[in-house]
Amino acid sequence: MPKLSKSSLSICSRKGQWFIISAVFISSAFLVISSMFGGYFLTDLSSAVRNEDNYYKDIVEDLNRIVYSPDCPSYSSELEDIVKDYETFAEDRLKRMGISTSITIDYTTLQCGNINFIISMADQDIIISTS
Repeated sequence: MPKLSKSSLSICSRKGQWFIISAVFISSAFLVISSMFGGYFLTDLSSAVRNEDNYYKDIVEDLNRIVYSPDCPSYSSELEDIVKDYETFAEDRLKRMGISTSITIDYTTLQCGNINFIISMADQDIIISTS
């Protein structure tokens, strides 16, 4: 087995130093790059806006989807129960999102399968209703 001289031992031990130095340099470079671009990945929560109009449109679409039937169903107390259940469901869903509002839903049956909904959504700041 060949003997290693002192100069070859010092070269071998320097390889570990270069590995540590390059690892510190690369880590520092990643830290600088992430701090430079960190502002691009933050979410600005101050611009979050409640849009009650969209919630109102969702309620109207949901009600129309729930009661739509191509047949000519006979709506009686079943429709009243469906509307009341949806009214409490929509209020609870909005309360979970942090919106305290009261919803009232009235309806009139026009023709076979056609129902006219009169929806009112009242908040402390706004009232949205159909006429």
